[in-house]
Amino acid sequence: MTYEERATVLRALRVVDYVIPNIGDENSRPAIRLAKPNAIVAGSDWTRERLMKQMNLTDEFLQEHMIDVTIFKDSLSIHSSDIKNGIRAV
Repeated sequence: MTYEERATVLRALRVVDYVIPNIGDENSRPAIRLAKPNAIVAGSDWTRERLMKQMNLTDEFLQEHMIDVTIFKDSLSIHSSDIKNGIRAV
């Protein structure tokens, strides 16, 4: 999905206040500093280690900004690729 497609889906969720693009490319720290989150949550297709590497994060950075990282263990096997396929099929 393109960024705009993903952002549209996310904005439609009641629990989402706003969507901020990753302005740092492979370094997510600038976007994280802008968003000021208290948590970063990823789906079960990620490991904490892989997410930390992908976003160029360290435990020290997370502690300094009081951010928790949580891997959401979903009970359903629905992923963005499933949503993407459903959108294109309509």
